[in-house]
Amino acid sequence: MIPVEAQVLCRDGAEELDNLYPAQRRSKLHLATMAACDVDGHRWDDWVRWPNGDVQRPCMVAIRDVFSGKFLAWRIDKSENREAFRLAFGDVVENWGIPEAMYMDNGRAFASKWMTGGVTTRFRFKIKEDDPTGVLKTMGVAVHWTTPYSGQSKPIERAFRDFFDNIAKHPAFAGAWTGNSPENKPENYGSKAVDLDVFLEIVTSEINEHNARPGRRTETCDGRSFDETFAESYAVSTVRRASATQRRLWLMAAEGVTASRKNGEISLMGNRYWDAVLRGYRGQKLIVRFDPQALKKPLSVYRLDNVFIGEVACIEDVGFDDVQAAQEHGRDKNKFRKASKEMAAAAITLKPEEVAAMIPNYASPGGTLEPGATRLVTGPVLQNKPIPERSEEEKARLAEVAKRLTEPKKVVSMQTASDRYQRAAAIEASIEAGEEILNRDYEWLELYTQSAEYRSQKRMAQYKMAANQ
Repeated sequence: MIPVEAQVLCRDGAEELDNLYPAQRRSKLHLATMAACDVDGHRWDDWVRWPNGDVQRPCMVAIRDVFSGKFLAWRIDKSENREAFRLAFGDVVENWGIPEAMYMDNGRAFASKWMTGGVTTRFRFKIKEDDPTGVLKTMGVAVHWTTPYSGQSKPIERAFRDFFDNIAKHPAFAGAWTGNSPENKPENYGSKAVDLDVFLEIVTSEINEHNARPGRRTETCDGRSFDETFAESYAVSTVRRASATQRRLWLMAAEGVTASRKNGEISLMGNRYWDAVLRGYRGQKLIVRFDPQALKKPLSVYRLDNVFIGEVACIEDVGFDDVQAAQEHGRDKNKFRKASKEMAAAAITLKPEEVAAMIPNYASPGGTLEPGATRLVTGPVLQNKPIPERSEEEKARLAEVAKRLTEPKKVVSMQTASDRYQRAAAIEASIEAGEEILNRDYEWLELYTQSAEYRSQKRMAQYKMAANQ
């Protein structure tokens, strides 16, 4: 009899086979608010008109508190990207505090170096020792990677199913709803697109209702709403808050750069940044944090160990014929030279001859050193033996070699393709006639007949023969 497991596997597939094994039930009672959050992306099944006129299905990056189930922050963009994740995480830190742990899959948005750089088990992108430390690692958030589309390891995916019925099919989205599959399209499919501001307003309202809805039967809610469960635990929990320096981290993206070996100048996305403090970091790897939407603003520069160096301003380009800008640049450069000379003069307190006099004269220690022990050479000892007289035969052979070396070499004319084909034809004729040929001629013919030159020459010979007939 065929086992049930084999029948289910062959008939229904591996997913149904997994259902034969009891699921693991995970308890959250030992956790507290902000002890852990999970994050994921959700593609809405609605057509939305963006401010530039594009009509596209939006994507939401949402962060949820694992203990209570409350959605803490969400950002909506055209795709699931690192910028949306960074801004959503910033909303969580700003409004609620820094979570202790974050559960996510290793999608490109979540595993980007901006957010998770420095995590040794990122499972995406090449990990380098000089990678900039991401926001999560810098702020002490433990990163846990989960299996994609796994509701057990990432409960936020189960919550997204509620959005399918309660938000995506909102009456205000009638005609804009696409259906969740090609087979489930509504009759009025594609008849409308919702403006982005209207879509954001309704999504925000419905997620707030989702958090406030009572009667939740989860282990931690016990009939209360997600909001009530979160508020009760939050009031008695110790939550980390971000300092002004940490706030700069999540507000800005991070990128690893190398300062110019010449003057410490930093190049980023076509812009140049420089400050006098960078002279001490010429040619070194650094981390810059910046606002991707405002690249003309100063960069925050850090060492690889996240020690803050300073703010570095953007160097604006000037017109080729801007005389005033050229004069100002020349004056600033002269001031720099003068200040450098003054610093050098202040730093030099001794004359060169005084420094030379301070260097001691190292004399040879003198005497000879004797080893602790010696041993005699036991191998063959070289002796001055006379060179033996060569025989007449050896002298004749050497004379013949010397003669050949001094004779002028014969110049061999270069063979043409036609010459090589004629040689091949002659060898083939000898083989066909049963004559003996040299091995080297046979090997050459075997290689030559495999070449394109042989085939083309043979066709030309056949054409000539046909024309003569």
